[in-house]
Amino acid sequence: MKKNITTLVIVLIVLIGAGAGYYFYFREGTSDGNTNRTPLPDPRVITAEIRREYGIPEGIEGEIRYTYNEAGNVASYIEITADTRPADTDRDGLPDDQEEPHGTDVHNPDTDADGWLDGDEVANGSDPTKLDTDGDGLGDLNEFSLYRTDVNKADTDSDGFDDRTEIDTGFDPLGPGKVVTTNPTGTPNSEGDGEVITAEEPSTGDYTITPSQ
Repeated sequence: MKKNITTLVIVLIVLIGAGAGYYFYFREGTSDGNTNRTPLPDPRVITAEIRREYGIPEGIEGEIRYTYNEAGNVASYIEITADTRPADTDRDGLPDDQEEPHGTDVHNPDTDADGWLDGDEVANGSDPTKLDTDGDGLGDLNEFSLYRTDVNKADTDSDGFDDRTEIDTGFDPLGPGKVVTTNPTGTPNSEGDGEVITAEEPSTGDYTITPSQ
């Protein structure tokens, strides 16, 4: 009798376990009980459009694949199958074989230490070996990202005054127009009557704007 009871208990345990497994795996579809998951899309080969969408550089080959994240939502990832990009030891965006022609250091991502990677400087027409390519007194990175002036042209707006002079005196180095010095009464200064000194818009009442030339 005792042996029969023991056998019955074992059978019941097996049946309960099998039933639970069936419920969670077959009935619910996944081991976590989630039946509402969106089906995973098919993988997509990396095309020119996908490169633009995901910012994938040339030389990276592979495909976009899909999985479920911790919340059970569909998430994408890049499966790289080949990387044919040229070697870039210092990871500055400038291939090693282009460092020497540009005079840059293959082991230093910012050769001129101006805060701008060598590869970015070359791509934007700046000299990666000089802090100030056009010699106007403004650093290349500031010209490009802050003032939007031309890193290769000391006088971006061609008004006769270099970009640094215009910025230091409170004027815009990008637009047309010139300014004449005057004293507070509006009479031209004795030393420099009609002297054009800086750019486009007066910062105080001590200046008057003359027409563009």
